[in-house]
Amino acid sequence: MKEYDFYKNPYLETGQYEVTKYITNAKDPKKIDLFFSNNIFYPGGGGQPRDTGSIIIDNTKFEILDSRKENDFIVLTIPKLENLPEKVTVKINLDRRKKLTIAHSSEHILFKVISSKFEDAKLIKINLDENVSEIFFESELFDPSFIKEIEQQANEIVQKKLPVASQFIPITKASEIKELRINKNRINEETIRIVKIGDFDVSACTGTHVTNTSEIPFIFVTNTNKSKNRIRLKFTNNIKLALEFASLSRDILIENNKQNLKEFVKNTINENQALKRDLRWLIKNIELFKQRNEETNVQKNNQILFLNLDDITKDLLNFIIKSLDRFILLSKINETNKAKIIIKGLSEEETKQIIDKLNLRGNLNKDIFQGVSENIGKEKIKRVLVETTKLELIQF
Repeated sequence: MKEYDFYKNPYLETGQYEVTKYITNAKDPKKIDLFFSNNIFYPGGGGQPRDTGSIIIDNTKFEILDSRKENDFIVLTIPKLENLPEKVTVKINLDRRKKLTIAHSSEHILFKVISSKFEDAKLIKINLDENVSEIFFESELFDPSFIKEIEQQANEIVQKKLPVASQFIPITKASEIKELRINKNRINEETIRIVKIGDFDVSACTGTHVTNTSEIPFIFVTNTNKSKNRIRLKFTNNIKLALEFASLSRDILIENNKQNLKEFVKNTINENQALKRDLRWLIKNIELFKQRNEETNVQKNNQILFLNLDDITKDLLNFIIKSLDRFILLSKINETNKAKIIIKGLSEEETKQIIDKLNLRGNLNKDIFQGVSENIGKEKIKRVLVETTKLELIQF
């Protein structure tokens, strides 16, 4: 591995370079590959996309169509030309380079914070982008509820204005650097490049990086997704995107007349999860539900349905009340020791006996009682129900 110009100064926009050789592109004869022993153009790799830019010949720009690193050469592909000079000017999209460079250093900081907090975190890959970048890693211990803390710690590192420097060392010396983060399975060269962020992090890397963390405006985590032990974390350094998040938060608060966005979002997520759970329950049990209801109507003199559904939603509760003639429903109220109890279809005398024996609080309206029980177990309620009504209990 060599110290190319894109390593020496990640913010160079143009440079003149000698072309070592020209070869017709193997995939397309209408293109030509230019080989350089040095360049400012980053050819891509390690999760960082290649630069975009052009080669200028006699004041004419030719778009760089592709790039790669071949042995120690930087190879740039342009449309095929008849006559090529020995030296050309290379110009990159510097704004794009800066954004990707900032994103790469941000990724190092973020994953170092994550791996320090969750020791089993293992980096799989990264996808850097000008707007929203991604980190993919494995961890059994990772808890998404710590994202705010991780983001805060990452931005504290940014604000410390730590110097960022790189150096090349023999791969054989890697084991001597205790804190070095490295995946030797991905390295097939005898020399490696390591990037140091102050005393905070040291990692093997082939990408471009800022020279000081002060060049990073901020790190904002936009989303995390965990499937089993595989996590995808998205982040941005883009102020426009961060403002869009802030604007969306404000609009949600105004539209829903809420003061606390975090509490509102939490409640909305809980309600959404409950609705999904109810829908799964209905899909699974709707036919059996109809069948049991018909059987109970036929044998209503000696049977009653008993339903035990934790944290039931209002919509499902109303559906059950309208659909069943005789039942008792027990539903634990989320994050409490209380349970909601609905009794329908019993005589007023039977219902009052159950209310008294279980010390229930609520309202009895015609043949429906809706109330709350305090610390009463399911088995006790079932026992009192059978003893009081002498009915056969059908558990649903």
